[in-house]
Amino acid sequence: SDLQELIPASTLEDLCVALQNPTTLEVVKLLQEVQALREREFYQQRCDLVGEIKDRLGEVRKQHQERRELQAKAGLNVEELDKELNAQWDLVSDEVKRELNSKDLNIMQEIDMIVVEQQQALQGVGVPLFKETKEPNELRVQMTVLDFLLRIVRMPTFRSSTDC
Repeated sequence: SDLQELIPASTLEDLCVALQNPTTLEVVKLLQEVQALREREFYQQRCDLVGEIKDRLGEVRKQHQERRELQAKAGLNVEELDKELNAQWDLVSDEVKRELNSKDLNIMQEIDMIVVEQQQALQGVGVPLFKETKEPNELRVQMTVLDFLLRIVRMPTFRSSTDC
């Protein structure tokens, strides 16, 4: 399968040896739980920011509408005001885009740190092929191995043998 195509037989044997240590799968399970928690936190942070932005944009829109109505009631030309409001809206929209991009970049950097923490933890318990790397092919192999380990962790026999 995927592992056999990507990984030499001797390394697969080393992986089997690592799997004989119950700590290995416990670490995998813990890393999965921590990652899921962190992903939920990132999602909530982004949702909170989007909510704040929507509120801010709604307030700007409301202020624009109120100013426009006041100007129209006073019998004044609203074309210049519309141009001013559109320019202001564009500035706010650009600011919002930068803010979201900054948040997304921050989240991506934190995810990169999680990957490094996972690589170090798995290397620490002796899982072959795990070391700190950003090289795409090595990451792909690590992800394949980790997927394999996660499937083992999800097996009913593993869950029942580790739960009290």
